[in-house]
Amino acid sequence: MSLLEESSCHSNANAAETLKQKRSCCTLVRLIPKPVFVESASNSETVGHLRRAYDYLDRNDFTNAFVESNETVKSDPQNPLSHYMQGAALMAFLDFTAAASEFEEAIKLDPSLADAHFMLAQSARLRGLYDNAIFEYGQALKHKPNFAIAQALIGECYRMQGQDWKMSAECSKAMMMDPQLPLSHTILAEGFIAQDKIDQGLAQYKKALELAPDDPYVHLRYGQSLSVLKRWTECEAELHKAIELDPTYSDALIVLAVALGEQGKLSESLPYGRKAVAQAPTDVDTRVTLAKLYLKNGNPELAVSEYKLARILRPKSIRIQRALAMALAQTQNLDEAIVELTMVSQQLPLDEDLRLSLNALLQLKKKERAGSDQR
Repeated sequence: MSLLEESSCHSNANAAETLKQKRSCCTLVRLIPKPVFVESASNSETVGHLRRAYDYLDRNDFTNAFVESNETVKSDPQNPLSHYMQGAALMAFLDFTAAASEFEEAIKLDPSLADAHFMLAQSARLRGLYDNAIFEYGQALKHKPNFAIAQALIGECYRMQGQDWKMSAECSKAMMMDPQLPLSHTILAEGFIAQDKIDQGLAQYKKALELAPDDPYVHLRYGQSLSVLKRWTECEAELHKAIELDPTYSDALIVLAVALGEQGKLSESLPYGRKAVAQAPTDVDTRVTLAKLYLKNGNPELAVSEYKLARILRPKSIRIQRALAMALAQTQNLDEAIVELTMVSQQLPLDEDLRLSLNALLQLKKKERAGSDQR
């Protein structure tokens, strides 16, 4: 078994998921539009695979969804829906780059496929490529003018870019398209709270919850905002509600872990962090967050393990490499820590914290050698 397939839940190995069982945020999957399957005598086998692929996604069985969609790509590579469903399955596995390639192929075969434009926008937004996402959401709206979710998510992109007035305008457009869409109010609420317009933000969350009292995503976002406001009791209640509605919701689990950690409740925090990683073992940010919680709890060795797994998933991230090096500096593994710190220091020569940590370890190693020579 590879390092990535091993359990990161050190106190409860049975709770960990292997790569073959990996899961993603169910909210993301729920936002995958169901395409229109037009069946004929000549394409019944392909449509059967496509329908089964979507049904598997809907049941959070991502492995079988990928298998079924892969069959359609092999048997009918000129069908845009084959690539669309393959991309959807890859999105469920949080492989946004590979998914984008499939959506691009679907659009090449059918430029008017609004759902493919929408999902290409999703893959861009989730990689932080907000301008690309805005463009593709716009293309989706061009071919499906009342696509309210696409309109609201343009607002989300503007919110992430700090363009608050554009965020408000896009959410207002989405509300006009679909007054019953809670996502518009949720995005607007978080934006208001980020601007310190607390009462307006809370009022928007209230509207979102009235529209969707059983939507774990709304409870998650509300809980996140309450954590920013340090209203911990309410925050925990909202996050517990999200988890109650969906026990596999990795985002809610890790946000609750962080909220508990911020209050110094580390013994309560770590189990939720481990559960989050078990549900989304290929999600880098979740692993990095768990590593930080381990460090906060005085467990640098476990933090190192999580950072190493995160580095396998995202090998070119200097942020993860730096975090790993600094965590190693807190362990007893002096030689490995020096190697990692040296490599990262070469890439970040102006990072004073790295330089100081490396110098301290080199001095410690020097003393260790001197003591060994005397013996």
